[in-house]
Amino acid sequence: MKHPNLAAMVSVLTIVLLVAVPAAFLVERLVEEAASGAASVRTRVADGEIQRLLETHPGIAPIGRWIDQQVDLPSMMASLATWLSNAGATFVKGS
Repeated sequence: MKHPNLAAMVSVLTIVLLVAVPAAFLVERLVEEAASGAASVRTRVADGEIQRLLETHPGIAPIGRWIDQQVDLPSMMASLATWLSNAGATFVKGS
């Protein structure tokens, strides 16, 4: 092999193009979907849809009441959605 450094560089660039670039797009998409999902859950919590769902299933109703007493679920979902949106924006800016 006449140029081992060149061969190494080509190998690294090939791996970056085949693995790292698609992985970056995949992670970006996952963060966007997570933020969208968190926003959807936040909306459903705020509308009371989650609470109604929990109340209609007697087996999990006590769990729903306990969660409601222990956690401010609407606030927590809003914070989670905001954090995921910010994380996604930061990732997109960095890529």
